[in-house]
Amino acid sequence: FLYLGNSLIDMYSRCRSIEDAQQVFKQMPKSDLVTWNVMIAGYTASQLNEEALRLFQQMASRCLKPDELTFFSLLKACAGLGSLKEANGIHALIKRHGLPMTELLGNALVDMYAKCGSCEDAREVFDSLPQRKIVSWNAVMTGYIQCGQPEEALSLFQNMQQECLKPDKITFMNVFKACGSLGYLSQAKEMHALSEKHEFEFDQYLENTLIDAYGKCGDVKAAKQVFDGMEEHDVISWNALISGYVKHGHAILALDCFYEMQNKGLSPNVITFISTLKACGIIGNVKRGLELHAEIARKGL
Repeated sequence: FLYLGNSLIDMYSRCRSIEDAQQVFKQMPKSDLVTWNVMIAGYTASQLNEEALRLFQQMASRCLKPDELTFFSLLKACAGLGSLKEANGIHALIKRHGLPMTELLGNALVDMYAKCGSCEDAREVFDSLPQRKIVSWNAVMTGYIQCGQPEEALSLFQNMQQECLKPDKITFMNVFKACGSLGYLSQAKEMHALSEKHEFEFDQYLENTLIDAYGKCGDVKAAKQVFDGMEEHDVISWNALISGYVKHGHAILALDCFYEMQNKGLSPNVITFISTLKACGIIGNVKRGLELHAEIARKGL
């Protein structure tokens, strides 16, 4: 029954039916480490991170010794909460239990600290890893971007190239974001050219990031060129282009994009309206500003 119960909890968790998983968990006459791990992982997968940590406390009170999978789920839970206090506590427990710093735990720790806003801790763990794969490098770079340290992200990318590691889409997304934040146009173009040499297809996320980077760097023509080359556009694509136009004073082009976007059946969001209201302010078009205000009210934003 134990094996069957664990399998049921896992199935319900993967199907995002966490209530059913809980019911099976509570009804099980016996449980083992696998039972608790599967339930904690289920909570984490459903972004019920506080519940995952509370369940771990219950598990600890029963003197069950956690393993690598337990801590992997807990690290994800801390990352989801963005709680540095909890993060430090779980990291200390990993050390106390004497678990080896495997690739799985190492990457999870780097990612957790980065998402908790502690780039110093993320970098310290990263530097201590015996083997550093692309996932680890990407996690630290993402952390630097989130912490407002784009220069550190670019510096890390250079170190990565020196170690002859092949970058992926996530790497280049981080690089484009860093270039955009710093306004490094020449470097953005250089990284764009470099990314095209690698054997992967540009997806919508990467293209949107590149449009945003070019827009922030002031090359709206390059931004429009990337935009025009896309197979499909979503609201983020249009927002990136409109924002770039507004940032560099091309208010009429921004408003033209806004109306073209709506004609194509896409509904603007808060970011879209912020940019278009700025565009109206640049050209002093009160009439369009009032129309936008009315539309915002109709949408209940």
